[in-house]
Amino acid sequence: MNCRLLSLFFALLSACTLVAAPLKFDTLKVGSKTYYKVTTIGANATDLYFTHTKGISNVKLRLLPPEVQKHFEYDPNESAETERAQANDDKAYYDMLQGELTAKAQKKIRKAKEESQSSENNIVDPISDRSYVGKTAPKLEVEKWMGEKPFTAGKNVLVFFWTTWSKPCQAEIPILNALQKKFSDRLVIVGISGQSEEDVREYAGPAMEFPNAVESEGKLANVIGATSVPYAMLVGTNGVVIYQGHPDALSEARLVKVLSPPPGQ
Repeated sequence: MNCRLLSLFFALLSACTLVAAPLKFDTLKVGSKTYYKVTTIGANATDLYFTHTKGISNVKLRLLPPEVQKHFEYDPNESAETERAQANDDKAYYDMLQGELTAKAQKKIRKAKEESQSSENNIVDPISDRSYVGKTAPKLEVEKWMGEKPFTAGKNVLVFFWTTWSKPCQAEIPILNALQKKFSDRLVIVGISGQSEEDVREYAGPAMEFPNAVESEGKLANVIGATSVPYAMLVGTNGVVIYQGHPDALSEARLVKVLSPPPGQ
């Protein structure tokens, strides 16, 4: 008898009412089973509770001889209705247990799947369906290059979304300049501004030592879900996005771990 059934047993037992003094039977036969030295404890609308030589038991009143049923004012209609209600309660309880077990199993599977998709070498993991992390990057198309178009074949590409008026963007540019110099054999950094060509040409902040372009309609930024600046997207040599988010996560130590090696190595 599990804990729930045990507690239910004692709850039912406490609700039992003896109509008369306890009955005693040398034997009580219920179907194919016989109980010995029976002393009744109480009864409710459906069950008779009693002690016997092997402990405490209960049986359905509807299975007992008429003279015993009469002693406990057995009403077959009330008993049938009560049993139906109990059956419904039991079903609801076991459905709830099944739901909890299913939810726990699904959570375990989901957690295992999430953990299998991540590693200590990851800079970031996707948290929404819009993320391109782990997916093929959108095509790098711009409105106008503010200089020569960069050669990106065989290189990792870091796309830096920025604006001329953003102080955080200006603070990132010297850092990105240093990264471009450090990893020039395997990395191309590309700046993309959603402003006009005129605004970019009037920019007087820290100079970019990497290619930059204008995309005034912000198509690429919209596709990848870049809603703030500065913002970065790192793409591996296989065209798959490694990282999306604030460029501060792209430290030299992290780039050493995730950038594909230079061609020929």
